[in-house]
Amino acid sequence: MATKQTTKKKPAKKKAVKTQKTFLVLGGYGNAGRFISTYLLGDERANVIIAGRHVERAGDLAARLCKKFGEGRAVARYADVMDKSSLLIAMEGVDMVVVAAPVIGQLDTVLSAAVEVGIDYCDILMASPDKYKVLDSYLDDIKTKNMTVITDSGVHPGMAAPLVRMMAGMFATPKRADVAACFRVNWKSLPFNPVSASEFASELRHFNPSFYHNGKWLKAKPTAKPPLYDFGSFFGKQRCMPMMLTEMRVLPKEFPTMKHTGFYISGFNGISDAVVMPICFELIKRFPKAKKLHDMLGKLFFWSLKRFSKPPFGTIIQVNGSGFNQSGKDKHVCLRVYHDDAYALTGASTVACLFEYLDGNFEDLRGEIHLQGNIVNPDGFIQTLQDMGAHAGVVKG
Repeated sequence: MATKQTTKKKPAKKKAVKTQKTFLVLGGYGNAGRFISTYLLGDERANVIIAGRHVERAGDLAARLCKKFGEGRAVARYADVMDKSSLLIAMEGVDMVVVAAPVIGQLDTVLSAAVEVGIDYCDILMASPDKYKVLDSYLDDIKTKNMTVITDSGVHPGMAAPLVRMMAGMFATPKRADVAACFRVNWKSLPFNPVSASEFASELRHFNPSFYHNGKWLKAKPTAKPPLYDFGSFFGKQRCMPMMLTEMRVLPKEFPTMKHTGFYISGFNGISDAVVMPICFELIKRFPKAKKLHDMLGKLFFWSLKRFSKPPFGTIIQVNGSGFNQSGKDKHVCLRVYHDDAYALTGASTVACLFEYLDGNFEDLRGEIHLQGNIVNPDGFIQTLQDMGAHAGVVKG
């Protein structure tokens, strides 16, 4: 992917930027979108247009947000990602489009409209070669229009690299940084989206179980037992599979003393993990181009989540780090972020990045494609997450 792997090691001071910005949130009434729409209005410089095909739902949310944040701060507009003309109309008077709906298949249409209008772009779409390919195809247009383009926003991807950078600052010599995540979602309370199921199948097709060790990125062997990570009193000890996140690739160069790093993710529930996931993996591997089969498998997987997921619910992403302190002694740190709602944390993470955009901190990054995890300033980013209701801090060290 032709992302510019820019990193910011020190928190930038907040700039006194008073210019109003209008954000068009595609899918702004959805599971994560509604939190993005709400959290954005926590900054008086932001106005929100909640857009999608279900304009009634968008209007209901806009009315509630106006009652809370002030008349005119949120409005609803119709937008269909399969209809470029509707996107062009929806983007009138907009500074940035935030893609919070599962639109990988229509991303080309969305980007084409954004480029034509000349507005900035951010997405919370799953990281995949398919997405990166579409983004890269617009790189020349992005340069010509001098657009700010941020991808891989949210939790995973989006939060792993900032946590590692924040943790690394606690050591004189960082040696190891394992980011582990555990998601326990009340799937029964959420509406089923067949497009999300299709995207899940795509993620399985491109799943890369890699981690960094002693100078190399290595793929975990299929027969290797996943490592255990302790998520404390919330979820106890869980086995977590390595999962490559693009934002992690620059970390070994940024921290040359670091000998091991990676992102590790826990399972969902016993049945989904031990029965449904292996079936999905194997069939998608055998039939990589059978889209109808992939859609069916995605539906099967989401059925298993709704049927077998049980409380407690919540989300943890943490970095377990080790290294040496100033005296050369061994030091161990666990920096943890917890929220009781995975979609709220996704929204908070995305908006924490967008607040830096409002501050003007990304103006020198225009004309390129950037990953959220590699441009946010870790300390300010974590503080903003806390301001939005997440619990963050060192739990042992």
